[in-house]
Amino acid sequence: MFLAAMALAGFRRVLGDGVGFDLVYDAPHNFLWKEEVGGEVVAVHRKGATPARGFAATAGTPFAYTWEPVLVPGSMGASSFVLVGQGNAEALASTSHGAGRVLRRGAAMRGVTTPAANSA
Repeated sequence: MFLAAMALAGFRRVLGDGVGFDLVYDAPHNFLWKEEVGGEVVAVHRKGATPARGFAATAGTPFAYTWEPVLVPGSMGASSFVLVGQGNAEALASTSHGAGRVLRRGAAMRGVTTPAANSA
């Protein structure tokens, strides 16, 4: 949501305060969510993941008929996908929010090109 707020501020700086837009859906990752798991309220940390609640959990919400959207962004050369959450309890109703990494960021910045060297 921070990026959307920054984009709106930029539009308003250039086009004036009358410019606005509605946030349709936000899929944050690296976020703490207060949820009920096994009858207990806990904090679920989804690092690189997003909620993917299923049918029962979306009843009475705007997603009651479509279930919760799961956005998996692509890169400049790959498609993005809009999926539907399944509410898998073993995954704490979460799904990965991207393709993941072959290399750690540090290894990639050092120019390491093979996953075998990734652990260094």
